[in-house]
Amino acid sequence: MIRNMIRLSLWGVQSRSREIVGELHRLGVLHLEHGSPRGGEETETLNSLRLLRGKILGLIESLEWDKWNSVTEDYLLEAEKFFSGLPSEDLVPEIDRSLEEFGRRLAALQEEKAQCVDNLGRAKKSRDAIERFGAFFRRSEDGPQSLSIWWIPESSLQKALAEVNAELHKADEAGEGHHFLPGRDSLGILALRVPAS
Repeated sequence: MIRNMIRLSLWGVQSRSREIVGELHRLGVLHLEHGSPRGGEETETLNSLRLLRGKILGLIESLEWDKWNSVTEDYLLEAEKFFSGLPSEDLVPEIDRSLEEFGRRLAALQEEKAQCVDNLGRAKKSRDAIERFGAFFRRSEDGPQSLSIWWIPESSLQKALAEVNAELHKADEAGEGHHFLPGRDSLGILALRVPAS
């Protein structure tokens, strides 16, 4: 009895291929086409295609693309029709050239993206610092004030403020006002307001 058949594409983990094929045989739903043994040229083409597959998967991973469920059977059939019209000896080198060019463009775009992310982070930190110190500088105190900004190790902050207050006390002046913003490598920015002398 001849049955109507369908063409089935199956994607799975390669290490479990025997188990998968065995299960399909057990169910009696698998018909394998056995062709003649592959020649050297065909094996070389297959090896080239495997290398291209690896490059493509690497590029897809770089793009962080994970929409495999959106790849439809119709899309795969259209791609198969497109590639079946090209001679195999031209197909592999052309795909390889195309992938190399795409890889270079992708690497340049990823580098540009990383630079933009870094610049954005720096801009946000700068804006934050300006906003924090802006309010401090706009605040008006009685009498003329002297404002200064210092790079200072965070570990020296309390000692420096104590020395400034001691000098102001000797001069019978009012105390200081300050604002400190911690930074990298234990250095921070100290904004200091003292009475002008």
